[in-house]
Amino acid sequence: MAYNYAYIKKRIIDLRNEFHTLTLKEADLWTWKHVEYYLNDLAILIEELDTEISTTIPSPGLFSQTTDGPLITFADGETSVISSGIGQLSVPANGFKKGDAFKLEIHGDMDSGNNQDLRVRLNNNSIPIEDITITVISTTAEHFNLSTTFTVREIGPAGTGILLSTGAFSYTKTSNQESRVIQFDTIDNTNFDTTSDSVLDITFEWLTNDPTNAIYVQGLNLYKIF
Repeated sequence: MAYNYAYIKKRIIDLRNEFHTLTLKEADLWTWKHVEYYLNDLAILIEELDTEISTTIPSPGLFSQTTDGPLITFADGETSVISSGIGQLSVPANGFKKGDAFKLEIHGDMDSGNNQDLRVRLNNNSIPIEDITITVISTTAEHFNLSTTFTVREIGPAGTGILLSTGAFSYTKTSNQESRVIQFDTIDNTNFDTTSDSVLDITFEWLTNDPTNAIYVQGLNLYKIF
């Protein structure tokens, strides 16, 4: 249900005037029931205004994964890291505006042998936005983080739409607890099409085979930041 701000403002002013009138009337002409009525009316209006604000000012959160993603090993090949969650990872056709910006945060745990290649893909409609290969140094039950920002530079069909993605994949080397950070940035001015539906997917794939290689996502969150 939509509420009319002008109406709510008018009703609050009316109530204020009524209370002003109350102070001018003879006390014996008013009862507490009148006061209770106006207070209740004001409370209802404030509640309606609160509801209107909460439903018209959206949360920046678009998707929050609520269960662990699948455990991905070499045998699994390229596998989506996403599991069930609240919200959505899609934007309808013509839903983007120039300047829109989004933040993707992924974290989880992994094990690996030494110098193992992990491929990370961020896909829009199965077409890679980012496609990076990370050589992972030996890890045992170490935490990783993948942070990416997407910015819509131009809207339009493929060849006109432009998407900038920048970010970093970080983890800790087990032997000396040294932090490793792999940065990346890509401008997609070829495949990004805002005139069709867009669906984001993230996949991991081990390109080298070691029996210890395993990775899974514990948390995945997508936000609109501009």
